[in-house]
Amino acid sequence: MVDKQYLIDTNEKLLSGWNETHQANPQPIGTRPEIDDIIPMVEKYDKKNMNLDDFIKKASYLMAIISWQQPFLDGNKRTGLVSAIKFLRENGYSLDMPREDQKEIRRLLYEIQDQRTSLDHSVVTKIIFYITERVTVHEPKR
Repeated sequence: MVDKQYLIDTNEKLLSGWNETHQANPQPIGTRPEIDDIIPMVEKYDKKNMNLDDFIKKASYLMAIISWQQPFLDGNKRTGLVSAIKFLRENGYSLDMPREDQKEIRRLLYEIQDQRTSLDHSVVTKIIFYITERVTVHEPKR
């Protein structure tokens, strides 16, 4: 389950790892007030009986909303991506993103971030398509 504390822990773990290997250029760890808005915005995409398309849509919005809202002092796009991957994995799906394919998702997340006034759903649609092309089924962790 992805909740506020999971997002905070994920961001802290990502940035702590970065800071250990980049001591000359550490990234600040912490949250902004927008952190409280993330889960309620994503939960709008919950359904009772979710299928693969629903899981992809929710993961896409999780990734996009974190990138757009910028609830962390740093590492928002990384946190959004890792959180979406974990959400899919916990629900029986894997996201196969070879390194050469990752430029596209990063570009889309920067595009989301640049739209400060409102969430650009046309870009979220592109993220949904990106994930749809790369998702596979696996046995969920129990």
